[in-house]
This record gives sequence, structure tokens and C-alpha cells, in this order.
Amino acid sequence: MNLYSTLVEALLAASKESIRTACGITFYKGMETKKITYNELMMDSLSVSGGLDNLNIRKGTYVILQLKDPELFIKAFWGSILLGCIPVPLTVNDEKGFSATNLKNIITNLNNYIIITEGQYEKELKQQLECKNMIYAIENISYNESSNLPLIPSREDVAYIQFSSGSTANPKGVCLSHKNICSNITSMIERFGGVEDIKKERMMGWLPLTHNMGLIGMHLMPLFAGMEQFLLSPQCLIQYTTYILRQIKVQNITGISCPTFLMRWILAKMKSQELETLDFSTINTICMGAEHINPKLVRDFLTQMKSCGLKENTICCGYGLAESSLLVSLQPRKQGIKTIYIDDREIVLNGQALEGVNVYTINDQEERQENGKIGELVVESESVMKSYLGIDSSDVVKNGKLKTGDIGIVMEEGVVILGRKKDMIIINAKNYYAQDIEMKIEEMLHIPADYFVITSTLDSQSNELVQLYVLKELYIKDPMVCKEIEKAFETYTGSKLSDVFVIESIPKTVSGKKQRYQVQFSKEIIKVSEPETVKHEKPSSDMEIQIAKVWESVLNVPVYDIHTSFFKMGGDSLGVFECVIQLNKINLYISSEYFFSHPTIAELAKKAESKGDSIITEQEVAVGFVDPLPLHYSILHNKHINQWNFSSLLDLSPIPDIETLKNILRYLIMQHDGLRYRFKIEGSNIREYIAEVEESVCIETIRYKDEENLEPVFAKYQETLDITRCPLKMVAFYKEDEDYGKLLVMWHHVLGDAYSIGKFMEDFLDIYRTVVVNKSEYILKKKTTSLKQWSAIVNKFAFDKECIADIDYWKQTCNSDNIIPSDYDWSPKDNIMIYEKIHEFLLCRVDDLKDAKELQYKLLAAWSETIRKWTQQDEINLSYTLNGRRGIQADSDYDLSRTIGWIAFNVPVKISLKGKNTSFEIIHQVKTAVQSIPHGGISFVCLKYINKDEELSKKELPNITFNYYQVNTNTTLFEDSGYKIAKSSQNIGLMEDPQKNRKRVLDLVVRRTQDNELYVKIHYCSKIHSQKTIQYLADEFKNQVQIFCNQTQNKGFEPTN
Repeated sequence: MNLYSTLVEALLAASKESIRTACGITFYKGMETKKITYNELMMDSLSVSGGLDNLNIRKGTYVILQLKDPELFIKAFWGSILLGCIPVPLTVNDEKGFSATNLKNIITNLNNYIIITEGQYEKELKQQLECKNMIYAIENISYNESSNLPLIPSREDVAYIQFSSGSTANPKGVCLSHKNICSNITSMIERFGGVEDIKKERMMGWLPLTHNMGLIGMHLMPLFAGMEQFLLSPQCLIQYTTYILRQIKVQNITGISCPTFLMRWILAKMKSQELETLDFSTINTICMGAEHINPKLVRDFLTQMKSCGLKENTICCGYGLAESSLLVSLQPRKQGIKTIYIDDREIVLNGQALEGVNVYTINDQEERQENGKIGELVVESESVMKSYLGIDSSDVVKNGKLKTGDIGIVMEEGVVILGRKKDMIIINAKNYYAQDIEMKIEEMLHIPADYFVITSTLDSQSNELVQLYVLKELYIKDPMVCKEIEKAFETYTGSKLSDVFVIESIPKTVSGKKQRYQVQFSKEIIKVSEPETVKHEKPSSDMEIQIAKVWESVLNVPVYDIHTSFFKMGGDSLGVFECVIQLNKINLYISSEYFFSHPTIAELAKKAESKGDSIITEQEVAVGFVDPLPLHYSILHNKHINQWNFSSLLDLSPIPDIETLKNILRYLIMQHDGLRYRFKIEGSNIREYIAEVEESVCIETIRYKDEENLEPVFAKYQETLDITRCPLKMVAFYKEDEDYGKLLVMWHHVLGDAYSIGKFMEDFLDIYRTVVVNKSEYILKKKTTSLKQWSAIVNKFAFDKECIADIDYWKQTCNSDNIIPSDYDWSPKDNIMIYEKIHEFLLCRVDDLKDAKELQYKLLAAWSETIRKWTQQDEINLSYTLNGRRGIQADSDYDLSRTIGWIAFNVPVKISLKGKNTSFEIIHQVKTAVQSIPHGGISFVCLKYINKDEELSKKELPNITFNYYQVNTNTTLFEDSGYKIAKSSQNIGLMEDPQKNRKRVLDLVVRRTQDNELYVKIHYCSKIHSQKTIQYLADEFKNQVQIFCNQTQNKGFEPTN
């Protein structure tokens, strides 16, 4: 007996149960997630139904779904069903963009239909189709509730139309009733152990929801069983592969689906360093099917993933087809892959027939055969389709019996699939299957089977002719490849090929199956006997060559023609998204949609050469979970984490009312997503996310009379900063009976570095001037690269081969430290705090600064020489602070100039001064050390904190630091027409945790003001060094600065006391 009679009944039950359990769907959109319960899904879907009802869409209408976003797709799917309409899911993109030809063909078979798409595709669809009035953007559908909904269907009503993959013929619309789907899902759940056994499982699906495995297997079945499910698009998996695979452990995922082509892609993409960061130990089920299963590939996958904790018994093979809803047979869970040998061929067992399903074979006379005989498989069950859409299906389905067109054997151990009936080739009275021949040739020649096709046809005398089709790019690379394949074919079969052709592209289904029947009808076939007709134009410009290298790395074939389509070279939608990611690195930022419509190197290079505004920015307000920045990894596990903060106290005259201050803060946090960071603590893990704007408006007010009593209040507020709730906080102090007051601004260090504080103050003053002084509405500036985007770029770069190539450099730079004289006995294991004591002084004024970088080199040289004299060592090891805003490469298209966040970081620098005594020699050594830092230093923190290289992650930075930066330290920040903002003089507490263990014991910080004055702070610990020693270092540093300035004839320096 079925669990439910209809899909609507199943959704109603899941909705009711989720009110108690909060079970539902988590959607991944990039690195953002959104969770909705099944009850919320029900409510949202009813709203869609109401919106369609308002458009006079009635029961029985076909609703064609052209939706990429999984959340929008699911809601539109259920919204249609709850109104009694019939959803028709169709793949949005083919190689030319929209599947306009397929849509036109499908529409001709429909009497009453509409098309629901996303707003970004609406215009193009209307241009390609003649049914403009029937196309609706889901964003424009008015969501209204209707008291008449949902409409309850009958078991026999068509639930939705599932289009077949089209591997052996043009795709057909399979009409699946509620009974068909409910029966099939019930049988699958029973095979997996029953509802009580599997409802605790957590399934992640990344197959297209237009495919029956994606929709029925990874969405409807978990909903029927009341399971947690996690859905994302294939594009999301491709673009954020490492992140998504890491989520398997984070989300405790127990089940996934992984067809052969995806398994092959993961093996090719994932590097060993990335595999070390993955944990698949929670997985107990990997469903496989959809195409021919290669047992060798599966074993290779299991071997590779064993280091990630993947168990060998997770593979669960099944056999199915759209005409039988989803599955016909299926292995029980936790058995692992099982194979048998037939005529020396290793074949996968696909499990026994599901409960309620009868499977047997028939011979050429369509007579039923006993088990163990090879023949065409026939399926009888309630899950078998009613009919095809708009075409006669009597030759396929008759009296509830489905002729599958698949050749196989039904055995006691399970169902064995040998191939498609149409793919069977008879050679010398022996049956072969095209995919088996291809796999054998691949094994013999090590040529991927994806790059050639074996087919057969009949001549005028009905003789079978076997033909070979080779991808053009493979043939151009090596014209002898055809001869090699011919020879291998003859060795394996004892027969010769009839013809050999070169073909531009191999047509495939969405699940990766070759569409053999379409190959011989291609208009782009060239006989090998006519090689002179194969012409090409090689990449020549720098941009064309760079793009070609990206294509070659993705396609694994050489590029010889800039006018050949990416898809004709064997590329697919997965490859598009991989290319888009890699093209970003060469400053070509385009959408996948643009790539689909311009899929040649010539077109992409032309776009790149006139790229215009290609800086990576996100003008919308960013929200959602993000990966931490490198320094976040180092600080977020500190015991006293909330004490790592900055505070600024401002005198405001007049001070705005509280609502105006809230508006100023709203503008600031809309402009900078980094100010809305939150930190969610889950056991020992800390996850970062960007909160909504209104969650981040955190301002308190206090009225006061006596300013002398405020300092303890400032310190108390600073101690209450909480990174899990609000790392950015303002407290407005209104003086009674006066129009001025004070504003305490506090933020945690993870929200920004010293550079960010300056940008924060600049924007605060700009908004204050606009809103308070000019009484105008503030218009947000054009944003630079957001912190969310930068975080994604950095976390991906951490596993890039360019980053990993820097490991040896950093290991060599980190292999030693300074031996520091101390005034007292101490141990590095002692708790020390270098901010306990600060020696501060004005170093000099720079009246004529022409080269800020040269100034930094001179200051670093002076500090290095000071340390050499003090320690009597020629090799100086420093922890060198970089602001990190040059990006990964000096010419990168990342604009971080106004991005607020903790982007700065420290790297180790080794400066060898042995035999270097003149100022010029020392400065040259300093320049050499700094300029040799690879990738702007960011590869160090990526490898240490994100990639977690085993050796680097244990290394400490040198115990002496050098930090130079520019800030606005003017006391009066703004003064105009009676309005004034100035910095207050009150001390507002410590910046960091007083109990933190630190290896770093001496900090030199030089900051340049807007007036070009250089202020120096030496941070030290009184448990290690006396005031006398620090005074010596300060005096020697001033002396060395003067020497370097005079000897290099920089007259702009005026040392002062």
C-alpha cells in the first residue's frame, strides 16, 4: 500500500509534521543558505497558486517551468500542482542559450499552457517564442491566498510531465500520474528500510530538478519520508566545489546522488590538497544510475575518497527510466557495488526489482523468457507511465506493460543492463554493445571514450555498417588517432570499421549519455578521407592564448580554432561554469549566460579586450553565510574572543536624534557588508554570516550630566561587545539640557583593520554632512569589491595550484626566529601582553613626500638596523604587516580601496644584513626581501589558516613586528557652519585579551597622519623588557631614520623630539 495517494496528500502531511519537527529544505545559493520548513513550503506554494489563480490559470493547464533557481523551481512546481495544473519542467539552457527549438516542438502538443521563468530570462524567451502573452516571470506573479486551495487531485490525474533524457530518440514527454509517482517512491523507501529507518537521514541533491533523479529522487522521496534535504543547482556545485563538498560534514549529510559523469568530473577536478580538507565519513548512501556504470571508475573513486573517510559500502546502484517514474530496481543500502562477468565483461548488478515491480525479459518474438536469459526488459508496476505527451505510445506501453528498449538479464542477484536495444551491434553473429566497445578501446589506448562514438547503420541491402566518429579537436591534435582506434576495434571484434568521420561535437543528454542516434544526422561531419577540409585559425593574440589555456585545462584537449564552439569541442554546462571561474583570474568577468551565447574564443577575447567596467563588485546588499577570511581563523577560537575590539569616542555638536543616528548607521552597513558580520557558534565550530540590515542597527542611548563619571561607562560598554549578536555597536550619550553629546563607536577586530577604521570615519562624516547638515537623502556610493566576494576569492585561491606553489618559499622564510635579549627571566609559555606598555613619540614630519613606498623601505631598513645592533645578529626575522588590498596579483580586477574588513595580515620576512653596512646596501636588501614576497603575501595566510598546510599551520610568526600605515588622526574631523565632530580625549580601554599567550613580544607601529607626521608606538611587555631598554630602542630607531634620510639625500625629513 502506498504511503500517500497523491503528491498533495504527501505535502500536506509533511507540512503538518514539520510544525513539530521544523524539518524542511535548505537551499544553497553560492555560499549562502536558506532554510524553509515543509510548512513554509506549503504556505509559499499556496501563495504561488493564488497568484496563478488571479491570472485565470485553471486546473489542467500545462505550466512549463524554465527556472534555474532551485527554490523558485520547487515553489512553482508545487504551486502548479496545488492549483490542479500540470508542471512541465524543462532544462533552461542548451549550448545556444534557451532551448527554443525544443520549446516550440513541445508547445505544438499542448492545448492550454503557460511558461513560468525568471525575470532575467523573460525578455529573451519572448524574443524567441511567439507566445509572448503566455510567458510570466515568477517575480511578477502576484502572490495571493485563495480559500479554494489546494485542489485535491485523484490518483489517476497526471501529476507532471517528465521529459525523457533523449539518449536513443528525441526527448518524449512522459505523463506521470500521482499513482505512478507515489507507488515508485513508496517502493524506494521500503527498499531503503522504511520511513522510520530513513527519516533521520539527510540528503543533498545537486542534479537538475528537471531530471527525474533530481526531482523525484532528491526532493520528493525525502519529503515523503520527512527527511531533511539540501538542494543546490549543478552550477553551484561547479562554482563552489570545495565549499559544497565540505558542507557534507558540516551539515552531517548521509546521502547523495553521483552519476558516473559527475564522479569522473570530481576525480579530475579535486586536487590531493583539497581532498585532505574533506570529510565524507557521514555518508552512508551514494545513489548511482542514469547512465552506464563503469565499475573501474567507481573503484577508482572509492580509492581516492578513502582518505576523506568515504566507506566502500556506500555505493547503491539502481536501474530506472522516466517511463517508470524513476527506479525499477535498487540495491539495499550499505551493500556496496556488486558485479558479475559475462563474456569477459565486468557488469554492474543493479539490485533486485523494487517491491510491487515485476521485471522480466522477452525475446525477438516478444515471448516472455525465464530468468537468466538475455532479452529486452519489460516492466510491470503501478509506477509505469500512462502515456507519452501528444504521441502514440501503444508500441511501448500496453496493458500496463512497459517495453523498456534496454537489453539485459534478470537474475536472482539482481537486474543486469547490457545496453540499449538500439545500441546493439551484431558483428560476425556476436552481439556487442557500443558503450562496451568504447570502454574497451579506452582501456587499450588510454583515449577517453568521451571523445569518440561507435554507432551502426544499415545499408541498402540491410547489411550492418559500424562507424566511428572522432571529435574534431582530437583528430587535429593527432590525425593518426583514427587509425589507432580502427586497429583497436579490429583487435577486439575481429572486424573492420565501415567508415570513419570527424565530428564537431558529440550530442549528449543532461545526464551525460551519448545521443548516438543523432550523431549520424549531424550536419557537421567530415569524412577522414577529406582532411584538407578541416580548417582552423589558431589563437594568436595574448588574450586568445590565455583563454585557450583555460579551455584546454577544462576540456583536456588542445585548442586549434578560435571560432569553434566550446560545446562542439565536447564542453557542457558544467564546463562553462568551471571556465567562468578560471577566466576571472585573467580579468574576464562574464556571466555564464554570456558565455552560453558567445561560446568561442574569438568572441570572448573580443569581450575581454573591451572589458570596460570589469571590477568584481556586488551592488546589492549582501547577506548569508560566508567563509572566514584568513585572520578570522586565527582569532575566532581565542578564549576571550570578545575583547579583540576597537573603540572610538567622538564629540558631536550638535548630536542628532536617535532615529537620525540609526539612519546614518543603516547607510553605513548597507554600503559595507563587512559591518554586518555575525558569528554563529556551533559547538567547537564558528560559522560566519552576513546579517540583514535591520538586524545590524544596534544603538543605545544614555543621558548624562557629569562627564567625569563617563570613563567607567565607556569601559563597561566595551566589555559587553558580543560577536555572536552585534560586533558593531554605537552608544549615544546625550548631555541633559544641551544640544551636543558623545558617540561611542565599538567594533570587533574581525570587522576591520586600522585602514578600515579610516574609511569608516570618512563615510560616517560624509553621511553626517549629507543627512544632518544638508538635510538631504544620502545616495550610496558605487561599491568596491564586497568583503563577501573577497572572502570567496581568497578561500578558493587557498587551494589553487599557484598558491600551493608558494609553500616552499614560506617554509624557508619561517624556519628561524630572533634571539632577543631580555631584562627579566621569562618563558614563551608565560601569559604576556605586549599592549600592557606602550612607548609613543613623534618621530618626524615629512614635508615633501614624493614616494610613500620609499619612505616605508627606509623605515623598515632603520628598524632592521636597530634590531641588528641590539641583538648582534645579521639575520633579522620580522613579522611584516601588509594591508592586503593589492589583491592576489598586482593587476587583479579587485577593488578593495574602500572595502571595510580585516583584510590586512602579517607575513614573515627574512632580511639578511651580513656584510651590508651602507644605507644603500641595507635598503637594497630590504627592498629585495619585500619585493620577493609572492602573491602580495596572501598565499602565506591562505596556506596557514585556510588550506591548513600541516607544517605551516604549526609555525609562529617572528617575535618582532613592523607595521606602517596611514590614518586620519586630526582631533577635529569635521567643522562647518556650527556643526562639529571631534575626537574625544577619553581613554576607552584595551584592544585585546589580556590573558592571550603570544610569541610576539615587540611591536613597532609607525602611522602617518594627514599632516604627514610620523608617530611611533613601541608595544612591549614589562615582564620581559624595562623602560630603559625600550627607550634605547626608540632613540636608536630615531637615529637610524636620520642616518638613512641624510645618506640618501631625502631633504624632506625633519627629525623632531
